[in-house]
Amino acid sequence: MQIYVDNVLRYQGKSNQVNTSFAMSLGPRYIVAPSWDKAGEIHKTGVHVTVQAQAGTIRSPMPDATVTSPVPVVATADGVSPVQTMQIYVDGTLTYKGDGNALNTTQQLTPGKHSIVVEATDQSGAVTRSRSTVNVVTP
Repeated sequence: MQIYVDNVLRYQGKSNQVNTSFAMSLGPRYIVAPSWDKAGEIHKTGVHVTVQAQAGTIRSPMPDATVTSPVPVVATADGVSPVQTMQIYVDGTLTYKGDGNALNTTQQLTPGKHSIVVEATDQSGAVTRSRSTVNVVTP
């Protein structure tokens, strides 16, 4: 397998799996992972991404999950500049604010669909948002 970033070969290996990382400059990038089958046919998958100075990840709940309340919300954020605060917005309303680059809390939500946004702010004031939608049901 190979990995190209903006049409430049960045990785090459003989496995049918890839688990690697490498530095990329900030901004929009196009990543392609071509592979070849036993018959010599080439297969390509490409994806457009935007490399940011920081990134936040909602680890729980999973996107479009069906959950009961209270809903555990677990998230982390890292980047070039240290993350100072993390906040949770449910349906556009601030419901939690904490210091640091990780949060692990619960949210009391009514039955129905809800939007959860985790916002991370770093030392320079840059903000990254991660979104998830959940469907809360009565146990």
